[in-house]
Amino acid sequence: MENKYKVLITDDNRNFCSLLKEALDQDDSFEVVGVANDGLRSVELIQTTKPDVVILDIIMPLLDGLGVLERVKDLDMEEKPKFIVMSAVGHDDITFRAINLGASYYVVKPFDLKEFLRRLKQFMTEVELNPAEDVTYKPLSRDELNTVVTNTLKRLGVPPHIKGYMYLRDAIHICVDDMKALGKVTKFIYPSIAEKYETTPSRVERAIRNAIEIAFERGNQDELLKMFKDTLDSKVKKGRLTNSEFIAGIADKLRIEHHIG
Repeated sequence: MENKYKVLITDDNRNFCSLLKEALDQDDSFEVVGVANDGLRSVELIQTTKPDVVILDIIMPLLDGLGVLERVKDLDMEEKPKFIVMSAVGHDDITFRAINLGASYYVVKPFDLKEFLRRLKQFMTEVELNPAEDVTYKPLSRDELNTVVTNTLKRLGVPPHIKGYMYLRDAIHICVDDMKALGKVTKFIYPSIAEKYETTPSRVERAIRNAIEIAFERGNQDELLKMFKDTLDSKVKKGRLTNSEFIAGIADKLRIEHHIG
């Protein structure tokens, strides 16, 4: 392709950087304009190479990923890059802080490289490089979104007769509307659902956990692996996704597929 998306990789794991760079170099959609192994170097390269997207690890020497986001937020740049944040720890507070500081997407390590590149391309091409091409999408109505969420949960094998199914459906709705809510699972999502159904946040959490466990024990394994392949393959196979990971995986996929947000 004539135009390529410029990518900056920031991670202190040099082996991982080499593998990711090699994978990106083999794809005609991307051009790796730099690799940084610490946060300070990342900030420098962001200013000099002007990447379209920065793949940024949270835990790094000298300046962590959140620090990079904070500094870039204060930079006087005509156009700032998008940030794909990575972490080996799927922590709600970190996710929330990263998104609030400007991160567009959050990925938990380890992940399948091929699937990651597919999602990265999907993510970047939400706005086509060709400015002459005017593509508009009709937003889903609430009823249409409810149908999509319901069909997705059924396809994965979440039993519709249990309470966790209803709670999951509402949690996904909340995150499709606002992905920042994912950083407030215990402080916002569970209490909101608990109030609606006149129960407690802890019961909402347990019911969702139970619904996810049932899905992985008795549900459609092929669909589950397809849905969560870019999270943790080993965790998926053991059915150990956290509530947040399960909700985020579905909400994010629906937002991309239906061009929401």
